[in-house]
Amino acid sequence: MTEHVISERKLKESEYRFEDLIKNSDYSTAIYRSDELYIELANDLMLKTWGKDASVIGLKLEDALPELEGQPFIGILKDIFKTGIAYTATEDRVDLVVDGKLQTYYFNFSYKPLKNADGEVYAIHNMAVDVTDLVIAREEIQKREERFRDLADSMPQFVWTCDKDGKMTYMNENWYRYTGFDKNEDPAEGVKRVIKAEVYEQVEVVWAESLKTGNSFEMEYQFLDPDNPEVYRWFLGRAAPAFDENGDIKQWIGTFTDIDDFKQLQTQKDNFLGIASHELKTPLTSLKIYTQFIEKNLVKKDDLKNAEVARKMDGQIDLLTVLISDLLDVTKIQNGKIQLNESEFDFDLLTEEIVAEQQMTSRHKIILHPSQIGAVYADRHRISQVMSNLISNAIKYSPDADQVIVSTKLKDNKVTYSVKDFGIGIPSDKHKKVFEQYYRVSGSKEHTFPGLGLGLYISSEIIKRSGGRIFLASTEGKGSDFCFEIPKSKNVQQNA
Repeated sequence: MTEHVISERKLKESEYRFEDLIKNSDYSTAIYRSDELYIELANDLMLKTWGKDASVIGLKLEDALPELEGQPFIGILKDIFKTGIAYTATEDRVDLVVDGKLQTYYFNFSYKPLKNADGEVYAIHNMAVDVTDLVIAREEIQKREERFRDLADSMPQFVWTCDKDGKMTYMNENWYRYTGFDKNEDPAEGVKRVIKAEVYEQVEVVWAESLKTGNSFEMEYQFLDPDNPEVYRWFLGRAAPAFDENGDIKQWIGTFTDIDDFKQLQTQKDNFLGIASHELKTPLTSLKIYTQFIEKNLVKKDDLKNAEVARKMDGQIDLLTVLISDLLDVTKIQNGKIQLNESEFDFDLLTEEIVAEQQMTSRHKIILHPSQIGAVYADRHRISQVMSNLISNAIKYSPDADQVIVSTKLKDNKVTYSVKDFGIGIPSDKHKKVFEQYYRVSGSKEHTFPGLGLGLYISSEIIKRSGGRIFLASTEGKGSDFCFEIPKSKNVQQNA
């Protein structure tokens, strides 16, 4: 066997190995020979990419894929035969006829020149990866982001986004129009510059808690008015997490809403209510005295029928007095002027007094299950106000029941007072709302329950200011259990 024959055999074996490597490649692969670009080899993946079968092997590339006319690829390949310089592209667009239709695809691909011993290019090795789905998905995300930003820019609020760790990534145009800040500036630094310094640390604490727990953020604070550097405007800040397909937080979407005009109207309303309520108290007190005087005189004259009318008038005056007192309390709470006159008093005795008072005017049987509480340090008048409110609510919202249960408990220096009724109950999604100002329990019988929706709000504020908490357990249609918890002794709580 001559050396030439051995050399030819080795060359053939090398070509077979190369061909086998191409056919079994994990990538779409083809070999184009000579500057006429004859398709010498193409594996199944490349044929599938082209939408062709093996019959194109041996054809010129431009004949096998006539749709490449007008696209740059034939020209690039022919230039490589001249220059010998490889070419790579990322996410390049290619239009191919597949399944009888011209369709757009995107590929990462390379054209690598194959050279002989003299350094001449005799073929080009083409490898490609179809990244169409990736590109389309990213373009769709970009379109969604553009739509979101267009929508955000059209909103009157300041709209912003943060990444999952709380770093601000976007502010809408309205923010920059309001502040005049540079868009290249870190948005978080901009917020820090306009927010009232006294509350900034508090905002950071609340925001950090939302990031930690994943709970929505909501807080009111003041921003500097750019038109008047000495004035601050009230804003409502809100943010909610957005989740990925795995349920993990991917970003936060938030808003700053200007509520300054609303705040001013609310202040005017509260001032009016405060003044009106205060002015009504004096004539109402006089009216009550006159009514009681008339009732006594009618009784003396043995005119019991009209005396009963006067007594009912007196009862309605009492109801009106309670409503006016509630309005005054709300005004004091919102102006930060409600004061607690704390002292030591007998909690058990107060509980018995309130139950007895409520029992005098109620057809419900008020059952008391007391524990031995003893002396408590708090505002006796305000605590009695809360006790009365919880019992009167229990009676009002259980018109078809005949009893209410009041119980007390002492544990770890904490006194718990509970009122259980068997009335209409409250849906679980409304539990947090019942302690809001002017909220009234809704339902088919709402019109039968009078009131302004202030009692529980006032009670909640009193208990909070007493260092305690107010809460409930309720099932719609079965009744409610309203409770408050306060420290028995402030000294014990502080030293604990």
